[in-house]
Amino acid sequence: MNRAQKLLANLAFLGAASSAFSATVIHITGSTAYRSQTNTAILKSFDNGTTVKVGSTNAALGSSAVSYFHGTMGGVDTIIETKFTGSVGGIKAVTSGALLEFLADDTDTRGGNFSTVNIVASSSPTVPSFGSTVGANGLCQTPGGTNPSVNSVAAEVTMSDTFQDATQYRSPTLTGAVIPGAPPAKVGVVPFVWIRTPSAAANVSALNNMNPTLANLLYGNGTLPLAMWSGLASDESYLVYGAGRDPDSGTRLSTFAESGRGANSTVRQYHPLTEDTTATSISQAGSINSVEVFPTTTVANLGQTFINGNAGESSGGTLAGYMAKGFATANPGALVAYSGTGDASGAIQKGAQILAWNGVSLATQPALGTTPAFDFNLIRNGKYTFWSYEHMLYLSGISADKKTVANKIATQIYTTDAQILISSMRVDRAGDGAQVTPVY
Repeated sequence: MNRAQKLLANLAFLGAASSAFSATVIHITGSTAYRSQTNTAILKSFDNGTTVKVGSTNAALGSSAVSYFHGTMGGVDTIIETKFTGSVGGIKAVTSGALLEFLADDTDTRGGNFSTVNIVASSSPTVPSFGSTVGANGLCQTPGGTNPSVNSVAAEVTMSDTFQDATQYRSPTLTGAVIPGAPPAKVGVVPFVWIRTPSAAANVSALNNMNPTLANLLYGNGTLPLAMWSGLASDESYLVYGAGRDPDSGTRLSTFAESGRGANSTVRQYHPLTEDTTATSISQAGSINSVEVFPTTTVANLGQTFINGNAGESSGGTLAGYMAKGFATANPGALVAYSGTGDASGAIQKGAQILAWNGVSLATQPALGTTPAFDFNLIRNGKYTFWSYEHMLYLSGISADKKTVANKIATQIYTTDAQILISSMRVDRAGDGAQVTPVY
């Protein structure tokens, strides 16, 4: 079966599943960096004066990579399911018809842990929290202790931090969501930052800025001496390691496009270990005891294996999480990483240090436990350039009712829920990493 036949077969399956429940069912994948804004916009897009059943794999809906919404949109019974895997992976999935595991269409009839949300015209709906009711395989637990089933289906819609033509998955050309009074596809702006692990070691405070030269050297070699920042010969043996995301990630593509290394370039990244030298999870407490070149990894969403440090973390939350851990005294060093501001914020609160980009910092380092105050006016006015556009893209052949749902969510993000509204931007760029130019 060729790719076109596979797409048609998977779409036919989707149509059959949708009709079985007499509801419009739509599946959204893509950007993990924008999952909070997308989940919030989905909830707000349901009809005022109605209730929505919401299920999530995370205690906080804004952080959830897999969610389920069932309510009324435009007077039509509507089910929206999300599985955010990464921007590049999302484009690959939608263009290839690859099957992803979403919650089953009838999930809310299985007695699981759902929050019922009232959509009120006079106020924004409260985004629910689900407590610690996540099952063994990451899905919301049912009262009986089992998990709701999943369906392996093709996503029709993807959110992306990148332009499709910046990826390797350019065919078929996806259609941009239609937003009244605005160009298609682009729904908001995604801000990024550089962060490093905390350290009380002498001269590490000099590690406070990244620029294209340092980024290219660091991610080409995997390591650099601290002396490249401090200018001191005594820091030549103190190593700085580059950490980051896997090639599924739009954050990674945007970072290396912005730095001039190349959107789809091969890099060398490191992976930290905690006090337990077999640990690879940020859920294990302690300082970083050692690091290793990121191991050979097969990225399922891309169907490719990456070696020699060219792989990376599959989640921005995972990456940002261990950036709050310092190196053990016996093994000094520092990790540097790139991150969306949503994931970076939590790491910075716990001790990760924010770096400037080309001498411009998006926030002043806050006190421990304090949320960083990002100054997005630096992006709006063109002084800080480490950002990209968020897009909503879908297959041109999906049904009109699915397009209607997708366009409504895109409009909600564009007008209200984007981190930075495009309408507030005083600058523009024509592609990922392209020159930032004024529009006034």
